[in-house]
Amino acid sequence: MPDPREDLTTIRRLMEESQTAAGEDGRHFLLWGTLTAAGLLGTYAAVTGTLPLDPRWLWGVLLAVGWIGSFWLGFRGHRLARVRTLGRRLLAVVWIAAGVTLSLIAAAGLFGGAVSPRALSGLVSVVIAGAFLVSAVLTGHRWLGGVAAAWWLGGAVMLFLPGLYTLPLLAAMTIALEVVPGVVLYRRSRRTDLPQPA
Repeated sequence: MPDPREDLTTIRRLMEESQTAAGEDGRHFLLWGTLTAAGLLGTYAAVTGTLPLDPRWLWGVLLAVGWIGSFWLGFRGHRLARVRTLGRRLLAVVWIAAGVTLSLIAAAGLFGGAVSPRALSGLVSVVIAGAFLVSAVLTGHRWLGGVAAAWWLGGAVMLFLPGLYTLPLLAAMTIALEVVPGVVLYRRSRRTDLPQPA
């Protein structure tokens, strides 16, 4: 019969490893936050007639750039990492899962499917919230839990009160709740001894 004390020791070790070297330096947040904010503002401009632009093409390009950039950052980070922990792998898997989920939701909303375009902004927000909460636990950055709560709050507003305003609102949230945390994490990572991808 397994010893519960051994299980607790394993969990504690996993958490300590994760918090020591979770590998989150904010670059992915900066990449996706910038692309997403640009896409949301471009979509708003297209829908309101300010720009003669097809949002589907815009998002197709932005998603391709985002995934290529993510894989490149992930490959470089993995190659240069001195410490490879289960916590680091879990963190990567959480964000890959969130990214795939968000890409499928966006594609279903943009190209016709089961997801209403009116619900897109709210759904995106609540998925991102979950990934931020897990990141807060894995990295030990408790303030990311507050970021997750803000994503959930914004998502709830947009799900219960849908409208065109959600596009610029989500763009602003993305800058405040993804790009800014990315900058904070990047600056903190530059002050540590962990190697940074070039």
